[in-house]
Amino acid sequence: MKRVFSAGLALVFMAAMAGSIGGCGCREKVAEKVAEKAIEKAIQADAKKEGKDVDVDVNLKGGSMSIKTKDGSKKMDLNVQDGKMAVKSEGGEEQVSMNADNQSVTVTTKDGTVTSTAGKTAKIPDTFPKDIPLYAGAEIVAVSTMTQNEMFHVQATTADSLKNVAAYYKKELPAKGWTEQQTVSQAGDSPMEMLNFTKEDRTVMVMVTADQGKTAIMLQTAKNE
Repeated sequence: MKRVFSAGLALVFMAAMAGSIGGCGCREKVAEKVAEKAIEKAIQADAKKEGKDVDVDVNLKGGSMSIKTKDGSKKMDLNVQDGKMAVKSEGGEEQVSMNADNQSVTVTTKDGTVTSTAGKTAKIPDTFPKDIPLYAGAEIVAVSTMTQNEMFHVQATTADSLKNVAAYYKKELPAKGWTEQQTVSQAGDSPMEMLNFTKEDRTVMVMVTADQGKTAIMLQTAKNE
């Protein structure tokens, strides 16, 4: 469950803190309710791969996340408020330290270190998997990494349509050896496409949402423990 929680931590932490590291306003650039549901579904799907059935509650605007097993045996909570993070689990409160400046935030726990960068200085690190393409011409707005499990979280925007972006990843990821596992689509006022792929011992999730005349792209990849 720690691997599932670590992946969710990066997603929620980036969304909760992006506005305070570089002023990019990432929270306003993503349809929060759509993103929350997509993240919840992604974490639940990841937990099922470990044979666990969990309930997930994500509140991006409030900077919080709760993961608990449906039998009530385990629970983890994350809260980010005023630049401070608190993580609690069934074993007690986790030791979490955070170092922030105007461009980046580094969070260290006993399970690893998450480094997040937003704004003009955000860029794809050299260690980002070469078999996960970035949509051509997309502008990077936030990047988060956790080296311990080769986890990367990237947020970007493009002027191209949601349909074109989703079609691109449905074509390009399989061409690079990824196998599509699940697709979640939502129409209406807040359209969204969420794609899940696997390759050997790694997973990648692509979430594409409409964003004030643009298309927001979120890439999340990690190595299975």
